[in-house]
Amino acid sequence: MRWKPGVPVVSLEDRAAWLQWKKNRTLELQRERRSRLHRIDYYPSAEVFEAIKSLTYPVAGRDASSVIDGLVLKALSRPKTPELNRAETCPSTPKNLPQRTSGPPWKG
Repeated sequence: MRWKPGVPVVSLEDRAAWLQWKKNRTLELQRERRSRLHRIDYYPSAEVFEAIKSLTYPVAGRDASSVIDGLVLKALSRPKTPELNRAETCPSTPKNLPQRTSGPPWKG
């Protein structure tokens, strides 16, 4: 390295320490971001994928995540039909699974 007037002297050790700090800070920020933004891996069927794709546009609020959010919220806002259960509405669900009678297990 060559020193230039008005520039602080930075050794190789200083640069290595800064690079290590930068890496640690990036990882810390990533952990914080992942703790706030929950990810769900979802692979839709071909029919559902085409439906989602038909509703997406290259503008804010019309990306695939926003469309899926809207569809889920719309489905949750519909009145519940007591005679339907999971095995009847989802053909891939085995018929012998117990039906949940209360809220989610994590809410006690």
